[in-house]
Amino acid sequence: MARTKEQQNIWAQQQCYIALGISGINQALDLNDKGLSAAILCPVGFRSQDDYSFYHSKSRLTQEQLVVTL
Repeated sequence: MARTKEQQNIWAQQQCYIALGISGINQALDLNDKGLSAAILCPVGFRSQDDYSFYHSKSRLTQEQLVVTL
């Protein structure tokens, strides 16, 4: 099945995102030296009350705060 340019772009972005995430997990957990590689990560537990953002509502930065156009 042939993909459109937009579908190819989305697929490439997802592959980079996956690779970067797994690479970081493998490094943090020293999995490569054990001959292992992460496939998924599912966080479980509760946030620490010492977390500075524990009592703040969830928020997102605006596009203008995240993107710089040159």
